[in-house]
Amino acid sequence: MSEARQLSTPAGATKGAISQLPPGEWPSDPNALPIFLTEPQLAHLLGKTVSTLRRRRRLGQSIPFRIVGRDVLCDREDVLASVRGKSFPRTQEANVARQDDA
Repeated sequence: MSEARQLSTPAGATKGAISQLPPGEWPSDPNALPIFLTEPQLAHLLGKTVSTLRRRRRLGQSIPFRIVGRDVLCDREDVLASVRGKSFPRTQEANVARQDDA
């Protein structure tokens, strides 16, 4: 098992626990997530494709990541912070915030 695989699966967690959830679904307990998520795991949780995550990373729009060998890993806390990020009651307010970030 590679070092990245060992880091991404905490003790007691099953390797396929994330893939057993429907795409876009999250576990009820965030601590059930691995400490580091791989690209396929993150894509499954977000309901996106790995290629979408890679494109966002190239454009600088991704969740912070680490590269260990050939594996791209995202820290669980960074993922949760990103998902819990800004929320908006209307699309117009989201568009204004997006323009302010640019």
